[in-house]
Amino acid sequence: MISSLIKRKLEIGNYWCAEMEKALSAFWFHSVEQIVSVSVRDVVVHILEEKASERFFVDPSSSTKKNHPSWQNKISGLLRHVTEMCIGVWRIAQAFPQLNKSNPQAPIADILLPSIILHDAFKNGLPWGDKTDPRHHEIAAYIWLDCAHSAQIDCFISNQVHQCIWWHAGRFTPNFGETLLKNDYIAVMHLCDMVYSDNNLNLLYSPKDIILQPASTGQL
Repeated sequence: MISSLIKRKLEIGNYWCAEMEKALSAFWFHSVEQIVSVSVRDVVVHILEEKASERFFVDPSSSTKKNHPSWQNKISGLLRHVTEMCIGVWRIAQAFPQLNKSNPQAPIADILLPSIILHDAFKNGLPWGDKTDPRHHEIAAYIWLDCAHSAQIDCFISNQVHQCIWWHAGRFTPNFGETLLKNDYIAVMHLCDMVYSDNNLNLLYSPKDIILQPASTGQL
């Protein structure tokens, strides 16, 4: 069930409508509700409720409309981008079977989903502005780390999410170097973000309504 606090913020901002409810419900089902650990999920919800701007749920993915497919550059387009990543990440993760072996006590969903949910949660900065903040990866990574430490989240999960958020743009991040080659979680995160933000998708696909409750989430 979607957060009543986030819904209230959207109502106060006059953003709430049937389409907004549909987009937020799909996002919540495919992302937040698929996180295994209750404590990890609580931290993510806390950040979305208390730290992120309501504009994260409303704005398009690209302020210039030059990047991302057209359906992600409409109202709630950034939310759609994140939702599509949460749906598609499992297909990409299948190419990295060693993820299951790196730390069997840490569910893959508890690393990849918080990383995806939060990687663009501060895309236009803090406070939220009119264009992409080039440091949004740093802002999100530090906010996650601070909240995760306060909640005593497992150090392996906390650090992996921090790294995935920080390096999600891969080669577009200063000092990236060989980081992608050293961490499979970062590799999956970066590849997923690149695939589901590619405006060439316009040439290949027509957008579909996001299914709210599929038979399977596709998790490994």
